Amino acid sequence: MAKKICRNCGEEFEPGRSPEDNRCQYHPQKAEHMGTSDMHHDYSEVYKYPCCGQLEFPQYLTGESAPGCVIGLHEE
Repeated sequence: MAKKICRNCGEEFEPGRSPEDNRCQYHPQKAEHMGTSDMHHDYSEVYKYPCCGQLEFPQYLTGESAPGCVIGLHEE
């Protein structure tokens, strides 16, 4: 079966596979810019997810965003 892109997390998945294989984790709301941190944190840009309050500092990420607060199944 052809792979699809999940509308929630953006990952590729194969529809029809077991729930264990199609688990999805995402934030239902986009992070909002909160400002810039102080000099002790290198004046980093700070973002906050309104859905759960989790903070994110994009310049410290290594390719992946903060883990999502909602766990479910991939959706087309």
